[in-house]
Amino acid sequence: MLRAFATAASLCCASLGHAACALSLEPHPRGVVGLQLFYPDDPRSWAWADDLQLAWLRIEIRWDRIEPAKGQFDVSYVDKVMGLARLHRQRIMLLFNHPPRWAVREPDTLPDRAAVAVTWLAKRHGTRISAWELFNEPNLPGYGWPELGPTTQGSAAAYARTLATASSAIRSVDKQAFVVSAGLSPQNDPESYARVVVRLTPPDCYDALGLHPYGQQGRFAAVQSNVVALFRQENRPRKPVWFTEYGTDQNGERAELVRRLGVEASSVPITFFFAERDIGRLSETYGLRRQDGSAKPDYVQFKQVVTAKPLP
Repeated sequence: MLRAFATAASLCCASLGHAACALSLEPHPRGVVGLQLFYPDDPRSWAWADDLQLAWLRIEIRWDRIEPAKGQFDVSYVDKVMGLARLHRQRIMLLFNHPPRWAVREPDTLPDRAAVAVTWLAKRHGTRISAWELFNEPNLPGYGWPELGPTTQGSAAAYARTLATASSAIRSVDKQAFVVSAGLSPQNDPESYARVVVRLTPPDCYDALGLHPYGQQGRFAAVQSNVVALFRQENRPRKPVWFTEYGTDQNGERAELVRRLGVEASSVPITFFFAERDIGRLSETYGLRRQDGSAKPDYVQFKQVVTAKPLP
């Protein structure tokens, strides 16, 4: 990783006016395997997480679902999901994702609009959220971050500003809030994108760098080393790397992927496996269980991997 370079002006927290930016005092997890619940509004997903004895879960709350029109918040979905979360003991990393169309029409206001939304969310449910991941795969527009200009530089600069502004808003509500930058896709030059984000984002405005190491099995430690080198080259404080999404849509490859995950888990603070069940009705993709909820053999193997380590 980290083979390409991009240039950008260095900014500081003070110059951006993010007075609330400050690193969380919460400890990082160590060598933990978590799981993304793709259907967190389904009680069965939480029951499976209990059965797996998982310490951490990643759940997505779509911005376009909670604020479909500017200033008009819909509590139905998020309250259902967080109501289920309150019935279970796992720590939650909330993925705040997918800006609504009305918020994207004027990109210059996107950071401030995101700040309003996460402030509302933090006030309503922040006590149940252990970590925030702000958006998903911004280097691959369409999977949680909009297309903002034709260049890596422009999109990454917009994301860095949004990350800092939204993080500041969250921490104005919860000073202990733990913030992770959006996990970057292995496609579409994550190296250049990460470099711009690291260079432009005030260091106190996020606690960990998010990556999605698809295809990097057997190389977790090497990826970590490359990220450490990036922070050193940019003269920025080193951040832990969280692997916020990892898995495969190939059933025949999942068993080996899970086995390697058990071997490599200690190389990173946390890796969230994707996902608790298949995400498509017409094909078996990504899940440890099928769409109907029946367990694949990989589910049993995954349970053996995650229960072999003590919970933090």
